[in-house]
Amino acid sequence: LVIASIICISAIIYTFYKIGLENNAILNLIQRADPERLSELRAYAKSGFPGNQYIKNIFALSLTPFVSYISYIFARKTKEKKWIFLTLLLFIASNIILFYDLEKMPILAYWLTFLLLSIYYGDFIKMRYYIILGIFIILMIFVMYIFIAGKSIRHLYSITDGPISRIFFTTPIAYILHLEVFNHRHSLLRGQSLPSFIGRLAGFDVVVRSGSAVMEAINFLGTKTGSAGVYSGLFLGEAFANFGKWGVFIAMFHIPFVFFLVFFIFTKLPKNPFTIGLYAFYTMNLLLTLHSGYTDYIFSMNRLITIVVTCSMILFIHLLGKFWEQKKVVIEVEIMDENLDY
Repeated sequence: LVIASIICISAIIYTFYKIGLENNAILNLIQRADPERLSELRAYAKSGFPGNQYIKNIFALSLTPFVSYISYIFARKTKEKKWIFLTLLLFIASNIILFYDLEKMPILAYWLTFLLLSIYYGDFIKMRYYIILGIFIILMIFVMYIFIAGKSIRHLYSITDGPISRIFFTTPIAYILHLEVFNHRHSLLRGQSLPSFIGRLAGFDVVVRSGSAVMEAINFLGTKTGSAGVYSGLFLGEAFANFGKWGVFIAMFHIPFVFFLVFFIFTKLPKNPFTIGLYAFYTMNLLLTLHSGYTDYIFSMNRLITIVVTCSMILFIHLLGKFWEQKKVVIEVEIMDENLDY
C-alpha cells in the first residue's frame, strides 16, 4: 500500500508539473482570477492537458482516492499511528487532485464515499450525522459557486441559474437536448463514444463523447474559446446519441444488470480492507456514471485498473506473507540448532 501511495502521489506531482503554475486552476482561484479565466483553465485541465492522460486519469485521479479508502479501513481496523498518518496524507492528496480542475462533484462524492465505507465497515450512523453532513455539503456547494463561478449570494437561490437549477434541471434538459441534437443537427455517433481501442476496431480515430457534441452544437463559440464544458444528459442521452432508440431500449436493461452483477459479486467476496475499499469505489463510481454517460458501462479502463491493482496488492501481500513465514521458520531452526550444539 505504501508503494501504491508513492506511485499515486508521484502521479499527482507529475500532473501539476505538466499543467504548470500559470495554468494551475487552484492557484488562479486563490489569486482571485475572474470566472471566465477559471472556466478556460477548467477546460484546459480536462481537454488540453499536455502530459500523459493515463498517468493523470488512472494513477492520479482514480487510484489515489481508491488507495485512501483501503488505508482508511486499515486505520480503522488497527488504530495504529502509521496507518492514520498514511490515510491523512492520501486524504489531502486526493482532495488536491480531485479539485485540480475546480469541479465540485468529484470532491463531494469523495467525501460521501467515506460515509459508505463507514457503513460497509459496520458503523450505525445516526440520523443527525446525515443531517449535519447534508448541511455541510450544501454550504460547500454555495461557497464553491461564490468563489469559483463568481455568483452573488442572491444568485444562488435562482431557479434558472444556480445550484438548484444545476442539480434538478440541467441533466433532464441535457437529455432532451441529446434527443433534439441527434435527431436534427448531428448524425448518430454509432459507437464513437466507446473507448479508443474499441473505437479503432470500428474504424473511428477519435473518441467523441455525446456531452461534448451537444455542447458544441448549442454553444459553438464557448466550445471554440475553451470556456464551455460538456452537456451530459444521463446514460440514456449517450445511449441514444450512439445507437438511437435501440440504444435507449438496451440501456434500460443493461444498466440494472450491471448494478445487480457487481453488487451480487461483492456481497459474496470475503470482507477485508481491499474488497471493502473496492466495493465503495464501485458503488460511487457506478452511481456517478449514471449522470455522465452510457459507454462507461460497456467498458471502463479506470474500473479495470482498480481491480488489477487490488488483485496485485492482495497477491503481493500473500507472497510476502509466505516469504516471511519461511524466513521465520529458518530463523527458528537456526536458533534450535545453536541450542542443541550448546
